[in-house]
Amino acid sequence: MKKLFLLLTVLLLISCEETITPDLKTAAPKLVIDAAIDWEKGTAGNIQTIRLTKTTGYYQTEVPKVSGATVIVTNSANTVFNFVEVNTGTPTGQYVCNNFVPVIGETYKLTVTYNGQTYTAEEKLKQTPEISNDVEQIKIGLNNDQIGIRIKCTDIANQKDFYIVKVQSPANAFPEFDYQPDTFSEGNLLYFIYSHEKLKKDMQINFKLYGVSERYYTYMKILIGNASGGANGPFQVPPTKVRGNIKNQNDEQDAPIGFFSLSESSKLSYTVK
Repeated sequence: MKKLFLLLTVLLLISCEETITPDLKTAAPKLVIDAAIDWEKGTAGNIQTIRLTKTTGYYQTEVPKVSGATVIVTNSANTVFNFVEVNTGTPTGQYVCNNFVPVIGETYKLTVTYNGQTYTAEEKLKQTPEISNDVEQIKIGLNNDQIGIRIKCTDIANQKDFYIVKVQSPANAFPEFDYQPDTFSEGNLLYFIYSHEKLKKDMQINFKLYGVSERYYTYMKILIGNASGGANGPFQVPPTKVRGNIKNQNDEQDAPIGFFSLSESSKLSYTVK
């Protein structure tokens, strides 16, 4: 009798299952400006890309690309660098400059004109130290059963520095990021440790180090925290609304999403042993 009751209970529970799709409210689309100028060490840095898209509904699988915008960057000498939209017959949202001139410490201004609105931002191009080839593979975790990769660089002396590290690994489908100021390593060695429970022998890990402004560092710190730190457990902290440095000159309350940043970058690849 007990078995029959249990069977009927299970069947009842199964029959009551129903896929529920919440009716989420979708806000009006906002412009997203991905304007990260990356001057990789050892390259001319003349080819740069700025991407324009729009926000969309949670259940949408495609991100709307923005076409028809005017995108320029100027330096302190008012030299204009035009970012021209890639033309493939359909909107790409990609605006490319082939003659950009990166200069450490130079101040650049971004101007995007779209749909009758003008968006601007200013930033300096920040210097980045070289990632050392002296990479250490260590054991970490409670039982020393997890692989850790420690990279290092020598902090730039006599200035306040902020760093972002981007890590691409077969252990994760998406890039991972870390951040660190030079507060306790002024002019000395600075360490970053990357680990993942799925790391194993022969995996190639690609590191990229960026020197960034304090404001961009804070912006990325909040984004990284929203993506990982505050979403654990049933009593998670609501994500913090983060605003970039790009302003709408026509309507201060209608700022776009995104940040205009300029960084020199250093990269290194390491194969797990």
